[in-house]
Amino acid sequence: INCNGFTISDQRGLQAVGVGLFPNLCLVNHDCWPNCTVILNNGNRSAVNSMFHTQMRIELRAIHQIKAGEELTVSYVDFLSLSADRRNQLKKHYYFDCTCEHCTKGIKDDLMQAVKEEDGKK
Repeated sequence: INCNGFTISDQRGLQAVGVGLFPNLCLVNHDCWPNCTVILNNGNRSAVNSMFHTQMRIELRAIHQIKAGEELTVSYVDFLSLSADRRNQLKKHYYFDCTCEHCTKGIKDDLMQAVKEEDGKK
C-alpha cells in the first residue's frame, strides 16, 4: 500500500480521502520526466445513471506523444521539485535511488530556482 497506492481525492480534487490499489497501474514505472499522468475522473454527472458509466475511475493519460514500444511512465513524486528533493523522496518512500539524467545532471533545477527567495528577496 505504501509503495503502490494511489491517493484518492474528493470530487473537487482538493482533499485526499483514501488510498486505492490498482494492479494495472502498479506496473507503471517512475520517470522524473514522465510521458503519462494518473488522474481520478469523477465522471460526468448527467451520465452517472447510465448502465455503462462508472461515477469514478482512475485513468492513465498521456501528457505528450508516445512512440510505439516506448515504456509508459509516471512520476511518483512532484516532478517540478528540485532533483535532490525528488531523489530524497524516492529513496524514503519508494526505496530506490533515481539515476536518471534529470536527477544526476540537475536538469531544469535552474528554472525551479530562478525565483527562489533568499533573505526576503526573489
